Amino acid sequence: MLGAQFEMLQTMAVADYGSGLSFLIDAEIDARLQALDLATHQLDEEVHRWGRGRLAIVLDTNVLIAAGPRTAKIRWDDVMNRTTRTANFVVPIQVVEELDRLKDRGPDQTRNNARVALRWLGDLFQFGDHPAKLIAGDADSNATIRVWVDDNERVPLAEVDRDIIDRAGQLQPYVSETFIASMDQSMIFRARAYGLNAVQIESDHIPPREDATAQRR
Repeated sequence: MLGAQFEMLQTMAVADYGSGLSFLIDAEIDARLQALDLATHQLDEEVHRWGRGRLAIVLDTNVLIAAGPRTAKIRWDDVMNRTTRTANFVVPIQVVEELDRLKDRGPDQTRNNARVALRWLGDLFQFGDHPAKLIAGDADSNATIRVWVDDNERVPLAEVDRDIIDRAGQLQPYVSETFIASMDQSMIFRARAYGLNAVQIESDHIPPREDATAQRR
């Protein structure tokens, strides 16, 4: 949006306004430069926030339902076919909201799994929404996980899958690569149709329950 002043300048003739028009033009240029500086600063902040050059892996709800704390134990290098030791795992707030809904409805196992996943996330982020280390105590891994909360101005899409895809798309300018990790084939097809990378998590990618270090029953 260029603003009302810019539109006004298009209607003003130099012969009518003389030097006064030059003053208005200079003011408009200064305003545009300030807006550009602000946008550049905000872009730099976002790049720094997401980790310059890092891989981003956006987790779908079904991955957390199936794996919960065992998400940290998945052999992500094998699943992604690339190193993930510095990856940024991202849980959109819409995923957390879906877990909140599932914890009180549906089959007993689904409700229980949703509660376990929420408890794990709650333990990870007891002190705010800053990134947490995905694998605690592993000095060789700098992979982090974070819950991505929307700005107040953003209106989420009504369908959760489409909204997760939209959020993943918004990450692309700030990271080296963005992937959506999902157990649903429809989500994989949909993400790829929108030009996003997607990887399907299979049941055998998830370690057995007894291998989880953070699982609570």
